[in-house]
Order: sequence, then C-alpha cells, then structure tokens
Amino acid sequence: MDRGKILTISPQFIEYSNIEFNGLFLHKIQKEFLNYPNFSNINIVIAPTGTGKTHSFALPIINNHRENKLSPIKESRRGIIVSPTNALINDMVYNLKQNFKEVSIDVLNSSKLKEKGPERWKEILSILYENELIITNPDLLNFIITGKYLYKIKGERQWTEFFEHIDYFIFDEYHLYDEEQIANILSFILLKDALFPYKEIKFIFTSATPERGLEEFFRDGNIDYKLFEEVIFNREENSRAIHGKIELNFIKSEISNYILSNKKAIYDFKAKNKKILIIFDKLRDAHLFLERANSEFVGLRIEEETGWLTKSNLKSNLVECDIIVGTNKVEVGVNYDVDVCFMDQGKYFRNFLQRLGRVARGNREGHIFIFVDKIRKIETVFDKTDYTYYEFIEKYKEIQVDKKIYVEKIPKFIGCFLFAVRQGITDATLRKMFFENVKMNVETKQYFNLMYRIDKKINNFSDIDKNRGFFVIIKKWQNWWNIFLDTFCYFRMKDLKCKVIDRDRNDLITEYNIEWVLQNKNIIGKNDEYYVVKGMAEESKEFLYLVDSFPIGEDAFSKNECYFNVKETFLNKLKNLDESVRYYDENIREYSIDLIKTVRALCPVITEKRVNIKEIQVNENII
Repeated sequence: MDRGKILTISPQFIEYSNIEFNGLFLHKIQKEFLNYPNFSNINIVIAPTGTGKTHSFALPIINNHRENKLSPIKESRRGIIVSPTNALINDMVYNLKQNFKEVSIDVLNSSKLKEKGPERWKEILSILYENELIITNPDLLNFIITGKYLYKIKGERQWTEFFEHIDYFIFDEYHLYDEEQIANILSFILLKDALFPYKEIKFIFTSATPERGLEEFFRDGNIDYKLFEEVIFNREENSRAIHGKIELNFIKSEISNYILSNKKAIYDFKAKNKKILIIFDKLRDAHLFLERANSEFVGLRIEEETGWLTKSNLKSNLVECDIIVGTNKVEVGVNYDVDVCFMDQGKYFRNFLQRLGRVARGNREGHIFIFVDKIRKIETVFDKTDYTYYEFIEKYKEIQVDKKIYVEKIPKFIGCFLFAVRQGITDATLRKMFFENVKMNVETKQYFNLMYRIDKKINNFSDIDKNRGFFVIIKKWQNWWNIFLDTFCYFRMKDLKCKVIDRDRNDLITEYNIEWVLQNKNIIGKNDEYYVVKGMAEESKEFLYLVDSFPIGEDAFSKNECYFNVKETFLNKLKNLDESVRYYDENIREYSIDLIKTVRALCPVITEKRVNIKEIQVNENII
C-alpha cells in the first residue's frame, strides 16, 4: 500500500466530573444538562465526537423527576431535540430509549403524520402531550411554526399550543445550517419572547464542531448566552478515552482506484477484525465504486449508507458488515464502530473534522486514509509526525478552508421568515399579539415591512383594475406571491423528487432528487409512478428547469441561471416586466412600476432556496 504523508494523533480523553449518575460519573457537559436550571435562556454546547453529548439530552427530564417525584406526565418537563438527519434521529431514539427507560420518548416525523392525513395536527399535539422528550427534524418544525399543519378553521388550536408546552429546545449539529436556517431558528427565540414572555424556554445549540458565526451574532446583538465546551485531554487520570491513537495517511490519489488497487490491504484489515468506512464526497462516486466493489471483494459484506437509501424500503445492516460505503450522510452523530476509514477530504474543514470523529471510538486505535488533490502544502505545514488533537486541528486549519457564516445576512432572513409565520396565523387575537409584541431590530423590521408592503400591493391590485381588463396579470402576481412566500416555509431547499426502482439493489424502491437520477442513472423503464434504473449513466445531460417562483408565471431556465446566477435571473425577470408594463393603462402602469420596484428590493434574500422547480426538461421533453 502506497505511503503518503503519515501523521499520528495521540489518544484523546475527557475528564469525569464529581457528579455520579446511575453508578457512573458524568462528564462536564452531562453534568451541566443534569443541572438544567443553571442553563441560560440561550446556550451553546461544544462537545467533540464520543463525549456522550446525546446521552445528556434526557438529563433535564431526569432532573425534573428527582425534584417532582409524584408529578403526572402532563406536568413534567418537556424537551424537543431537533436533528438534521433521519439516520441520526433513529440512532438517537434507540440509544435514549435504551438508557432512559423512565423517560417517555417518541419521534415526530413526516411518515407518522402522513398516515394521519387531515388529522396530522391532532397527531402532533397528541405526541407532544403523551411524551417528555420528542425528537424531530427542522423541516417539520418549520412547517409547524408557519401553520402548514393547521386546518385553517375558526377556533382551532394554533401552533403556539405546541410552543407553550415545551421547556427546552436542543438544536443538534447546528454547524450544518446556513444563514437562512439559523435565522429561522433564531426567529423561534423572538417568538417565544413575544408570545410567552413569562414562560421559561431554554434554547440549546449543540455540536462537535464549533460554529463561531452564531456566537458572533449573539455578541453583535448584545444577546446574552452561555458557552459550554468539553475539553479533550491527553492524560488518563480521572478520564475516559473517547478515541485511541489514530494514524493519518494523506495520499495524493483518487479513492476508488486506490482501494481497488490495494485489495490485499482491505483483506488484511478484515483478518484483524477491523471494520472499514469509506466516505465519498459525491453519491455518484460512491455508486460507481459499489458497482465494482461488490464483485471485487468476494467474501466481504458491503453495505451502503447514503441519501439514496433514506426513503427506501431497505435498512442496511451496518452492525454485521465488513465495509460501509457512505457520503456526507455518515458525518454526524451515529457511531458506526469502525477503526479504519478511507475518505475524501470533504468540502469544508468542518466536514473533515466530523469525518475524523467517526473512527476509533473509545480506546481503540484507528487508521484513516485521506485522499487529496495536492499534498505539498500538507508536507510543509506538518513538520513533525506526532500531534495532540488540538495541535493537529490548529495546523490543519491552514490546509482546508471552512464554510463561513455571514452574520450580516441573518436579520434579513429573520424578517422574511417572521412574515411567513404571521401569514400562517389564523387566530385574530394571536395575530394582534404578534404585531404588538414581536421585537425586531432595524434591519429585521425593514424586511418584515418590505414583505408586508408587497403583500398589500398585490392583494390591492384588483382595486386599481376597475374594468377588470388585467385580471389575468393580477392573478399571475397573486399566484407568484403565494409560491414565493411558500419557499420560506421550507427549512431546506424544496427539490423535485421521483420514485425509483433500483435493479442493482434487488429492486429496491426509493425516492430521490429527479435531476440526480436523470443525470447519473441509466433509465431502463418508466411508468406513471416509478423510474426503473440499472447501472450508471456515462454522458452528462443539459437540463432546463421550469420555475414558477420568479415573477411572474412559469418560465424555463438553465441550471446556471437557477442556482449560480439566481439574483441576476430574478432581476432580469423584473427588467422584462418593466418593459412589458409600458403598454398598460396609465393607472395600472404606475401601480405596476411601483410594485416591481418594491419587489426588486427583495434581491438580498434571493438565493437558490427561492427557486421552486415545477418540472425538468431534457432535450425539450418534459420529464
């Protein structure tokens, strides 16, 4: 096996506290969660992989049990854990239920709600009332807050009922979120302060990877918060090992060819009972590797853990396999019990850091092979071979850039999201409270008011058109605005999915992004419900995207226009509208010009998330 730049990271330990729980001493972070009343209203918790962070999440409820032994569940403390991936949610539910049988725990996900149809909102409230700890995803929480699960009938219970029964929110792996997603979460804090000023709700942001942008936002806004950080030590006294000694081998090569050219090393690891994790940056590369690996590694059990399987009818057996092939889905949270890893670097420093934490849990030793395009800088920066964890991290920051959070964008997105929340409120009293009590800074208020003005202008358009000669144009503006507003209700970007039957995986049925399927898979059949795929497509295709969230009406755009030049595309559409309104009647023309000018001010919040793809076109055939 080729040898690149080889380094070692010494074993990592975390200290025990002086607090004992169920016969074991807690670590610092766990102690803080058990002493829940000491938390501030806003808290940031940094705990490296393997430090028992997830174990901490139920401890505030245990604290409540001890203080109020005879209280019924309806009076118990309640927590919501908001986790970004289904794999992490499932792993968390299993581990917490195993370790805290005295805590009532349930998961709140779209699958459960889909079964209930129009009774979804009742089901949400039922799960809330019957449990002390609920684990969900940010997409579902966004839908609750924007009123998407309400029936829109008089006298119904609003989303605030969900809020007022929660005592603490944990936003796990918050480092994965961008400015708009962080803005959505911070909006919850503003809503709490406005609508439940006398209720104590604690917001806790947790991650193994620090996101200093969030701290910067709190400091700049003079917002009080507490920072808790679990420190890694290099000594064993009064400590628990979270990672053994790890050997890192930086190799200038491509991961698939390297592994397939070094099959003997793979079998040698198997002979030593070492489970292997292979992490690709791209799903396409993972599937190309799997096409060959299943026949090349005879006698080894290979399992896939990628987004391709998330919505499938297959659950991989990751416990008994020899090799796990994954993408960035495997980066967070879940312990795959592996000692050997072959991995792409990842797009950002934080991806690399998360991948590093997958290997050699406890006191076991590990080997990580990292595949890079350039190795000279690595050879220059690392001038010795042995490093502590923190020494290595500081050096590696010189190698790979990290994703930057631009905190100045956050207030704009908060203003837009709060308007989307306001639109989902069906109760007049609650809407009045919202207007009177929600406190916004100058920029947040500016964008909330901008959305409000556009909404009012579009809804009042009909009053200007006395002769109803522009009914079609007005209807287009109204339709566009409803679609545009809806983009703020999604936590992550809404994408167009299709159902797939995968012949390469024993007719596995799954659901995935339609563009990726058309670009990367060989389509061997299609009916009204499914695409049937087998093997990987070789030729790249050009697509046109039919988008209905640019003003006004549907139009077809290239990928470049939709995702990379989205602001320019948005402004070009408005420019075209400017040209067309010259031929309108005078009063309609002046009103339209003013409306277009107001809409143009939305440009700073125009991102790829504002792109709502209705259909995809390939070679002029609508898919």
